[in-house]
Amino acid sequence: MPGDSDKGDAQTRGGLGQLLVFHMGLFQMDRTCAVLAAMLLVALVDSLSYASRRWMTR
Repeated sequence: MPGDSDKGDAQTRGGLGQLLVFHMGLFQMDRTCAVLAAMLLVALVDSLSYASRRWMTR
């Protein structure tokens, strides 16, 4: 049933993913941009952390 898959999708998304879907569904582009910026910032910090850990273990 379509309703059951929607519930499963909502349960598997993280906090930022839920915020993104919610604000995109309401066409709140200013908030959508803020959530996307937060996701990019998390990805940037994560990649810098990964690179620095690899550099320090060499």
